[in-house]
Parts: sequence; structure tokens; C-alpha cells
Amino acid sequence: MPPLAPVSGSIKLRDGTPVNYATVVFTPDASAGTHGPVAAASVDPSGRFTLRTASQYAGAAVGRHIVTVEAEYQPDVPASKRASIPGRYADRKTTPLTAEVVAGRDNVIEFTLTP
Repeated sequence: MPPLAPVSGSIKLRDGTPVNYATVVFTPDASAGTHGPVAAASVDPSGRFTLRTASQYAGAAVGRHIVTVEAEYQPDVPASKRASIPGRYADRKTTPLTAEVVAGRDNVIEFTLTP
């Protein structure tokens, strides 16, 4: 297992509205030399997240990541209560989001999504 570092943060829209009912995924960017497991988290109603790998290890692989954000289907939550996430953020090929996970520190990463 490559080295991992803790990663948490928040996601909001440009107007300051927290992105909620979403999944954030950090995929190691092999083109930048980063290898390891994908890390993901559900984004809570206040827009906060804490990453874990699929094996439930806390954090994400050290290095550069491509970051995607995708809406979670919540049948008991009205659409008016869910943040509208632009579709380009859900695809690794079109997302503009990247993040650098640094060893030996608590990585707190804030994202702002634009239309």
C-alpha cells in the first residue's frame, strides 16, 4: 500500500451554497506519478467530507489527484434541498478539479464549483 495522508475539506457552489448529497472521489493521477487506491467520501449536508479508501483506510494516496464530484440520489430528500452540481464535475475527463495530497500533514482542501 502506498503512503496515505488524511484528507478532509468542503465543497460549495460559487454563491457559497454548500454542495450536499454528493460523493467526492480522489483518483490518483498516474500521469503525475501518483499511484494507489481511489479515495472517496459522501459530502454531508453542510458540504464537508473526510476521505477513505475502498478498503476503509483513512485518507488518500500521497500525490496529485483528479477530483470528481457527483450527486447522490436521495429519494427521501426533495430536489429543492440538494445542490445542483454541474455535470462536468462528475467525469474524470472533464472535471477541472485537482488536488495535491501531502505526506505528514492533515490536508484540508476547499473546492468551489462554478457553472
